[in-house]
Amino acid sequence: MPAFGEITVPLFGKDNGRKGLRRLEFSLAARYESYSGFGSATTPKLAMAWSPIDPVMFRGTWGRSIRAPTLADLDASHNLIIPYVLPDKLSPTGFSSVLMESGKNPNLTVEHARSWTVGFDIDPREWVPGLTLSATYFDIHFRDRIQDPIVGGNALANALNDPSLAGLVTRNLNPALVSSLCSSGQYYAGTTADCMQYPAAAILDIRSQNWQSVRTRGIDLSTIYEQSWSPGTLKLRLDGTYLLDFTQQEGPGAPVEQVLNTPNNPINIKLRGTASWRQRRWAATVGVNFQNNYTDTASYPSRNVRSYTTFDTQLRYDLAPFSAGMLQNTFVELNAINVFNVSPPFLNNQIAAIGYDQENADPDGRLLSLQVRKTW
Repeated sequence: MPAFGEITVPLFGKDNGRKGLRRLEFSLAARYESYSGFGSATTPKLAMAWSPIDPVMFRGTWGRSIRAPTLADLDASHNLIIPYVLPDKLSPTGFSSVLMESGKNPNLTVEHARSWTVGFDIDPREWVPGLTLSATYFDIHFRDRIQDPIVGGNALANALNDPSLAGLVTRNLNPALVSSLCSSGQYYAGTTADCMQYPAAAILDIRSQNWQSVRTRGIDLSTIYEQSWSPGTLKLRLDGTYLLDFTQQEGPGAPVEQVLNTPNNPINIKLRGTASWRQRRWAATVGVNFQNNYTDTASYPSRNVRSYTTFDTQLRYDLAPFSAGMLQNTFVELNAINVFNVSPPFLNNQIAAIGYDQENADPDGRLLSLQVRKTW
């Protein structure tokens, strides 16, 4: 059951503004959420807006938020119990047999986030008509993120010996505990009875967990210039994000790792620029998308993954700009994505076993579409 409330306190505005205080406004919002399986939580948000002079606005926010696991996250009906042998410093032989529980987790709880931003908006139309600028610094910290705690062969091989993974390991097993585990999923190597007879020295829980902490900081930039003449209207726009860092902590006690500009993770610079021309019947737009190069840390030695630049275009025709009939606000649009059919930069992607970074590139190449669109 959700509930939401917000209060805004305008201290200064157009009726009582003065030099240095054209506008000053504070707001407080809160959201209450109650879940049958996770309890309840109240998440606040504070905001401030201050304009010392009419063309300039400074703003800031601080807030908390939560996200509950989905039904798919909680569905353990397809979980597997897998017998395995792993290196173990506590074993006289150096190895121990384990039962690994893999899949979803009905014991998951909510994810949490804390974020704050500061920024400004500039609208200098008195000096440069049609120009607007804005920038926002953001700092977001996620904790208790739902994540599979062990991904990859090296992490699995060290599971019994890595202190940061100790919370996933259960030793000193008893028949009741083994029976409960074997009844909770499908045994990969046979029946439930076979599972209970397996000589396991430990249980390794690699189901989804509220496991990961992530922090990201960066700057969003946006600038727009629009100018109209008798032949039509020109609009130029540039949007971009510059990430300062993107760090992850894979479980309690694990080291904090900087993963910015590494495979399958965010890239520090992404930009999109567009130029459009609009007349009464015709409109055309050209867009360019850029993302910076980064380092393939999974290869040895590490190698550079080149930057990635693509172009998009759109041509639009208004069928009846002067009509009030059925064709009013009806447009024919020809769109081309990745006009020059640029291939994504090569990456030796060991996670997905493909030759590109699926998180940061699209392998589809040039895409053409023709559509008819009507608005009411």
